[in-house]
Amino acid sequence: MNGFDGFVTSGFASLPCPDSSIATGGRGWPLGPTAPALGVLAIFSSTPGRAYGERDVEFAVELAQRASIAIDNAQLYREAKHAVRLHEDVLAVVSHDLRNPLSTITLTIQRLLRKASQQPHELVRSYELIYRSSKHMRRLIEELLEVANLQTGQLVLQREKVSLSKLIREAVEMFEPVAQQKEVRLVLPAPLTDDQLTCDPDRVVRVLANLIGNAIKFTPAGGLVELLAEQNGEEACVRVRDTGPGIAPGERSRLFEQYWKGVRTGRTGMGLGLYIARGIVEAHDGRIWVESDPPHGSTFGFTIPLQAKLAASAEPTT
Repeated sequence: MNGFDGFVTSGFASLPCPDSSIATGGRGWPLGPTAPALGVLAIFSSTPGRAYGERDVEFAVELAQRASIAIDNAQLYREAKHAVRLHEDVLAVVSHDLRNPLSTITLTIQRLLRKASQQPHELVRSYELIYRSSKHMRRLIEELLEVANLQTGQLVLQREKVSLSKLIREAVEMFEPVAQQKEVRLVLPAPLTDDQLTCDPDRVVRVLANLIGNAIKFTPAGGLVELLAEQNGEEACVRVRDTGPGIAPGERSRLFEQYWKGVRTGRTGMGLGLYIARGIVEAHDGRIWVESDPPHGSTFGFTIPLQAKLAASAEPTT
């Protein structure tokens, strides 16, 4: 160790710092940038009369500084993990507590809408607004719960054999009114010869809905959103292609991160949709990706294996 017989870390912060020239015997350097010190790096010699030169002292000081930074970073990391866990716990509790009153609101509005013919037009419009808002809130709550399930590895897939074309049609029908209102053309894929796959249909529809909804959102009026489906060996592959502005290279690697929101527009959101889509696809042992060539639009694609082990359908993902 270039003259050091040994060094130990100590919890005592009262040892003096050496001067800039020569140090003999045991000496210590405080660990931490501020008082009180996190600890002390103490250096001792087992050789009587052992003297430490200036280079030895410089080495010890540098070592103490680096150890201080490492300890400080470890403490910050622990605090950050604790804060994230508290955040996740709050989301889970709030989400569960909101579901029951929201369900009551939605059911009440549905009953009122069934009697819409007996109500004034303005009142019916208010009912419809409340109903749309309640559906939006329910989607947000479901996203929060899905995130909690993904983070804890408790995402349970309810697999069954279904038609991929049926799932695509179901997702497209949800967005046809939005596409028409925005004057975006929505094109379905050509039917597959054999499109049966074993999956959790509700969650695959959620993935499709997220990709279709994003494509319509970022495609200008007069643009095109096209769905493509094909069978590649033992897996089904679905692509959603749009004629929007595209995605900058620096954003693509972070699109599927939790809470990440791109800068393509000023629209707001929680930044959970693609994160959840990735979690669902990967839980099915599939892949999800994005391709883009600004300003010529983007293509999001994902794969789902045609067959899966049904025994795994009731097991939480890990």
